[in-house]
Amino acid sequence: MVFFDQSVDKVTRKRRAEGIKKLGQVFQAATEPPASEGRKSARAMFEEAALAATLETIKRNDEATHNASFVS
Repeated sequence: MVFFDQSVDKVTRKRRAEGIKKLGQVFQAATEPPASEGRKSARAMFEEAALAATLETIKRNDEATHNASFVS
């Protein structure tokens, strides 16, 4: 909405857009800080969570298949 705010002039809207673009460039250029000892990186935490969710899904599917085999 800051790009379309009609309560300010066009120059202000353009400067806002340029500022947001510059902020985006700073974020894109930033590197992930190294994981400190005893602390996991965001990537490692995501991978563990994804694996746990996958295993849970497999477990539920196996249980559902097992239970369905006993239902007449």
